[in-house]
Amino acid sequence: MSQPGATRAQRRALRREVTAFPAVLPTCYPDIAFTAEITATAYPDHLPGYDRPALARLIRTSLRRAAVDAAAQLDPADLPGARDALADHLAGPRPLAGYPDHVLRAEATVVLDRAATEATAAVMRARQNQGVEDAVFLQAARARALALADPAILAAALTMPDTGTWADHLKDFKLTDEDSRTHFTKALAGLSQLLATARKPSTDPTDLQVLEILRTFFSRFDQLHQRRLLVTFTSDYMRTAGHGDLATELEEALDIHDGAESAEEADRPEPAR
Repeated sequence: MSQPGATRAQRRALRREVTAFPAVLPTCYPDIAFTAEITATAYPDHLPGYDRPALARLIRTSLRRAAVDAAAQLDPADLPGARDALADHLAGPRPLAGYPDHVLRAEATVVLDRAATEATAAVMRARQNQGVEDAVFLQAARARALALADPAILAAALTMPDTGTWADHLKDFKLTDEDSRTHFTKALAGLSQLLATARKPSTDPTDLQVLEILRTFFSRFDQLHQRRLLVTFTSDYMRTAGHGDLATELEEALDIHDGAESAEEADRPEPAR
């Protein structure tokens, strides 16, 4: 609704200033950016005293900030997906400072300029090359772990030239001494038992379905302190079940190990006044 002083010509001028205005938006890669044009589709068209330039700046700044928040999580390699995600984010109503009875809505066109397109292609090539290297490494490592899970094979392998520094470790054991032989046997058994735990990631459909359900469940906790609480419960159960190593990894993944209390206090939002 317009107030006196905001003429039809002024409202048309405001519409021009909030239509197809440029924005440079980050992506999930620090040095690659989207190029966008944003158009406000719902906005107030007046200010007390009607300061059109100030209102236009407020609208543009608010929408750019909203677009930046969404774009920073998006992958430029999936441009169609990024466009849809940004469109959904901007289409939703959002408040405008100083206008409790009004909301902002917007739409945007998103592209990658030539430099960003080339940079994204380079990132994808690097990612694919790294993926191949990782797959080859894991395949070789798992095959070796499977073979060396047999203590006899492990003992033989430790004497081979390509074992590198393992030969130096063998010098620590005086195998002519009974205690040393016992110590060596226990160490060998422990290492082979550890190697025996190596296994391929499960591709069983049931396992994948359970993982997807757990991922969805975790994603429904929007606040960081809620996620910390969930992780705490889960890690406590892991320790009770005898999997303390996994509990520690889980805690460290959310950066709460050895400092949960102080981190939670810093991240807790201030109560509404």
